[in-house]
Order: sequence, then structure tokens, then C-alpha cells
Amino acid sequence: MVTIQGIAFIPQNISKGGEKLYILNKQDVPIVDGLINLNSDSSQANLSEAQQQLDLLWNKLDLIEMNDELKAISPAMAQGKIDKRLIIVHRYIRLNYGEPLTLQLLADLINCNPVYLSNTYTKLFKITPMKYLQVTRMKKASELLKETNMSIKDITTHLGYVNNSQFSTIFKRYFSCTPVEYRRNQHLQMRSIGIF
Repeated sequence: MVTIQGIAFIPQNISKGGEKLYILNKQDVPIVDGLINLNSDSSQANLSEAQQQLDLLWNKLDLIEMNDELKAISPAMAQGKIDKRLIIVHRYIRLNYGEPLTLQLLADLINCNPVYLSNTYTKLFKITPMKYLQVTRMKKASELLKETNMSIKDITTHLGYVNNSQFSTIFKRYFSCTPVEYRRNQHLQMRSIGIF
């Protein structure tokens, strides 16, 4: 169990795609319930407050994810078996996913060979650096499609893809639908539960 700012989360593995589900403890349900009730009143002030609360909740979940990553690598760190530069690369990808990153650029960032970077990074994080970049971009794409009215072209640029076609092809591989279909489906779901 992980507790962050008074909300306790219990990470549970979901077999599909290795994603994680975070279950709230019973005593924390009123916090989320209040957020949902706040969202049912469609006044601009309440919607703004709800958006801030949702942003805070997503940030907390991001912290949990980072905490899980660190726990996974901490035994190796304790034994001094990790090249600490790999953590720099991991963080760099997470913070700069919108840039046109290449394996060579990441290797140059920490002054090492791209093959060494790819092999050691994959061994440590159980994902290649370029796959992690792609996963990070897809998570952000999902958020932007759900939570903003940015055009697909703007999202494509924001995520560091060369063109809409490249972005749409990769997105469809992850979500089994185009970005436009995904946005429409998400908005329909939100309307059906009364969020919009």
C-alpha cells in the first residue's frame, strides 16, 4: 500500500498489458466521492475546482508509478550494480517526450554507446528506452485527447511525432482505434456518466 497526501492506494497488477489498477482504501472513498459530486454541479467554478482535484489525483498516481519503478530497481542500486546514468535517461525521456529523441541522442546525453544504453536500460527497467518513450507519449496522448480540445495535429506536434499519420498508426496499435475515435468514445463515456 502507498499513501500520498492522505490518500492510500493499493497497487494491483492487471494481467492485460501489465497495467496497474489503484484501489482506494475504504476510508478514502469519500474524497473521490466528493470529487464526483463536485463534478455533477456544472457551474464553471465547480468544474474548475474539479479539474484541479483531478489533476492532483493524476499527479499522485504518477508519484506512485515512479515509486514503484524505484522499488523495482532499488535492490540493484543497494548492491551498487546500477549505472546511475540510466536513471538520468529514464527521467529525461519522461520529461522530454515531446522532443525528437533518438537512441543516439540519449546515449550522447550520458556519454555512452547506444548499444550499451539500450542493453543496460532494458535490463534495469524491463523495457527499451525507445519503447518507454512510445509508452510515455501514448499515455500523454490519451490524457490530451480526453481532457483537452487540442487538434490531432497539435497533439502530434506536442508529442514529438513527425506527422499525423505516424502518430495515428502508433496510437491505433496501442488503443485499437484512431485518435479521433478514441476522443469521441471517451467523450461519450463521460457524458453517459454525467461528467460532461
